Amino acid sequence: MLITENGLNLLVKRKADDETKSNPARTHIRSIDGIIQNALFYGDPEFGKPFANKDKQERPLALTAQAKNSGLKVLAIDQGFDGAVLGGLDPHFPDELVNRCPEMEIML
Repeated sequence: MLITENGLNLLVKRKADDETKSNPARTHIRSIDGIIQNALFYGDPEFGKPFANKDKQERPLALTAQAKNSGLKVLAIDQGFDGAVLGGLDPHFPDELVNRCPEMEIML
C-alpha cells in the first residue's frame, strides 16, 4: 500500500504553456492507494485554531475532493489541544469522512 502525505500538488500536472491550468496526473493517481493531508480545517497558521485564510484553504479542499472522486482513500489530519476541535469538524465534513476516535491522553 502506498500513501502520500501532503502531496496534493502531485495529483495534478501543470500545462507547460499556462501554469494556471492543470490536468489530473492520472499515472500518479493510479500508482498510489491514498493520501494524507494535514491541516485542512485546523492548524493554519495557529495550532488548534480554525483555518484563517479561506481562499488558501480552497485549493487543498478541491484537490482532496478530486482525490476522493478518483477512488483514492483520503485521510485528513487536523490537530488540537482538546476534543472540542474534533467536534468543530462535523459541519465541514460529510458524515462518511468523519472518523471519530476516542480521546487519548498523549504522553510526552
